[in-house]
Amino acid sequence: MGPPDQLYAMTPEPAGDAPSVSPRRARSALFVCLAFGFGIPILRVPGLTAFLSHAFGLTPIVAWGIAGNANKLFLLLFTPLAVVWWERRSLASIGLLRPTAAEAGLGLGIFLLTELAMLIASVVIHLIVAKHGGGAT
Repeated sequence: MGPPDQLYAMTPEPAGDAPSVSPRRARSALFVCLAFGFGIPILRVPGLTAFLSHAFGLTPIVAWGIAGNANKLFLLLFTPLAVVWWERRSLASIGLLRPTAAEAGLGLGIFLLTELAMLIASVVIHLIVAKHGGGAT
């Protein structure tokens, strides 16, 4: 890394023509995003697990996992919308920039390596279980 001044030089500067936002409006948007981030308003939607189980024929554990991730999915969608429309700022203000080709390639490479590692692990686990005669093969 370099000196601290170089690190700060890499952070995006806010646009000069961005409309100003009142501190009260910015604080309220921040509070709402943090509340959703910590899962305060929607920890579990009552009945969502049962609905997913019956409507789509999912096992209860799969429906429970999907219901648990609904909060995270909502947060991923809500945060950028809150920044753009509520705070009236660019996505660069929260660090979302257009990725370079090198970053996209690195992300794709890491994704492929993790998928390969999961495939190898599942084969090894299956072979170990089959060798010791446990489980259904």
